Amino acid sequence: MQFIWFTREPDLIVEIEDDQKKQTYLFLVACVPLRLASPVWDRILKPRNGFRPLPETVINGMPMRVLKLYDDDVSALGWIFNIIHFQTDQVPRELSFDNMLAVTVLCDKYNLQSAVTPWAEGWINHLLPDTTELWWEAGNIFKQGVEDWLFIGNTFSKVKGSAHFCPKVLSELVEEIVGEMENTEIGTREPRNMGGTIKVNFDLVPESLFHHIKTTRKIIFDDSLPKLKQALAAIHDMEEDLKFIPPDTRIKTCQGGVGCYDVSLVSSIGAASHGDYEIETLYCESCIKREVPVWKLQKRIDTLQEIERTHSLSLASRTTSRRERRTSDHPRLRDRLPLLNLRT
Repeated sequence: MQFIWFTREPDLIVEIEDDQKKQTYLFLVACVPLRLASPVWDRILKPRNGFRPLPETVINGMPMRVLKLYDDDVSALGWIFNIIHFQTDQVPRELSFDNMLAVTVLCDKYNLQSAVTPWAEGWINHLLPDTTELWWEAGNIFKQGVEDWLFIGNTFSKVKGSAHFCPKVLSELVEEIVGEMENTEIGTREPRNMGGTIKVNFDLVPESLFHHIKTTRKIIFDDSLPKLKQALAAIHDMEEDLKFIPPDTRIKTCQGGVGCYDVSLVSSIGAASHGDYEIETLYCESCIKREVPVWKLQKRIDTLQEIERTHSLSLASRTTSRRERRTSDHPRLRDRLPLLNLRT
């Protein structure tokens, strides 16, 4: 059991256990700063609050109430107590991301934003990439755990740094999440420049932002899938002219199994003469929604539309060339070419 004093004249003991260290901490604090900093603590510590009275103990001959807290980070709670007791020399100027997240959890739990925001601004701005950097080149900031920035930004909404950064995180998650987000706790995202997928933990993502991500993705898919279907139809209509398509890339059937999209849907073709185009050989909406992030879907649509444009131009060019050859070989038409050109 370890005693930590935050004031010379405490009138309350906050008891908390560190499960990892198997250690119990007794924080000796003053009631008034806690009540001023947190409406949650204010209600608990109010003399007539309708709750069962807090247990009491005696420290150095002084009776004190004991408030026991559960599942709170010991270090984060200590920094917050130092802030509200004006022990600022004990407050770190910089925090790691994990420690920042631990402080944010407590501020959200006990509504401590007003008291902690001036400090949070410095901590957050230290963690964010410099404004002159490209966001996607800023180290690990867009890797696993980036979704927790939505929780930090929502909790400390008055901090300008997170207010500018969190919309970028939100946009990134809309683009990279894989699946229809039926599981509200765990998900997967596929970043553009990493290769493979990484885990997304939705536990701390505010419900309104989770709903925004899910709804925005649905709108994008509802808009994009018809474009994909149209592009596929155009590609299939010109299959006879696309001589470089191998016979085994005809439309296949799919039962909707896992891996259907990646294994059966795509065929790389024409590396030398057609720029590594990818042609979809299967259209399965459920597979696409389940297995493909927004950015990859949009990239495939762009690729298919580019193939269609390239082929159309090539076909038009070949048709024009054949027409000109037939015209130049005909003696009467050959004599009239200057007149025809003037008219056009």
